This record gives sequence, structure tokens and C-alpha cells, in this order.
Amino acid sequence: MVRSEEEVATEELNFAKMRVKQLKAFLAERGVECKGCAEKEHFVEKCEASRDMPILPPEPAVEESSGMNLEDMDDVAANMMREMNGDFSHVKDPEKRRILKSLKDKGISMSGSTDMDIDQLRNLEKSLSSFNMPGGEL
Repeated sequence: MVRSEEEVATEELNFAKMRVKQLKAFLAERGVECKGCAEKEHFVEKCEASRDMPILPPEPAVEESSGMNLEDMDDVAANMMREMNGDFSHVKDPEKRRILKSLKDKGISMSGSTDMDIDQLRNLEKSLSSFNMPGGEL
């Protein structure tokens, strides 16, 4: 029987001389977990028992996506810049627009505040109304 280079290389491995990080990598390549392994010897034993197992194909990389395309992100960034400058003209709800403007006039600016629920904004406005802040009254 003809043996592959991988089989020969695996047989020649001396697990006892390997670092734990290398042993963990060896097991991970084969999809083997070493639950309860606390000492190096446990990893060595598990590697010895897994020596003949095939290496699994790598899992495809999963790209995280916010679900937004670049154009949408540009719109979000543009709105955030407008908000930082006190322009809430893109906010459709007039009460929300008034509260945000009032908070901005008091020096309170929050990124993404237009996404806040109207009740949250009302409560914030109410709780801050008792503070004497520079820039005027709420």
C-alpha cells in the first residue's frame, strides 16, 4: 500500500515535543475537541488517538455584513454629520425634531439619536430640564 506524504508526516509527529498551541491546532484541523483537557498530557493523548483522522477542509470565511450597501452608509454618515451641526431637517416627526434641536441647543449631541424612540427622547428632555446648563433652558 502506498502512503501519502500527509500520512507519513503524521506518523513522524512527536506530540510530546509539541507546544499546547500546536496540539490544539492539530486537533482543530481534524475537528476534534478536547473537552476537559487541562494538562498538556491530555492534549498529547487526544492527538495520539486522532493521529489517523483526516484533515477537514477549511470552513469558508463568513463575511459579516450590516446589510447596508455603501450608498446607504453614505446617507447615514451624511445624516449624522447634519445632526452634529444641529440640522435635523431630515427627521420627519416634528416633536422629535424639536426635542433634538432643544437638546443640541443645550450642548447635548448624541450620535444616532434620531433612532431613539420618542418616549426616550421625551424622558431625556424631562430629566435634563432641571439641570442648569450653559446655552439656555430646555
